Amino acid sequence: MLSGPFTTIVLTLTECGVLYDLCILQLVSCVSLEAEGERWTNATTTQSNLLYSSRIEVYNATFPKLHVSQYPFSRSVSG
Repeated sequence: MLSGPFTTIVLTLTECGVLYDLCILQLVSCVSLEAEGERWTNATTTQSNLLYSSRIEVYNATFPKLHVSQYPFSRSVSG
C-alpha cells in the first residue's frame, strides 16, 4: 500500500473514440504512465485498481477540464 497524501484527479480521456471522465488517485504516486506526446499507455493505479487500459489518449495535464474531485472514481460517457 502506498503512503502519503492522495489527490483524486478527473481527466477527460478518449478511448475507442468515446469521451469520458475518469478520476485517478494521485497521478505521480499511484499511476504508472509511459508518455508518447499526449498518448499514455499501460495506465494503472496500484492504490485502488481504478483504471487499466492498454491504450488511452489523454489531453495534456494543462487542459482546462483538469480538476480535483472528492470522489475516488467517476465516469461520464459523452458522445
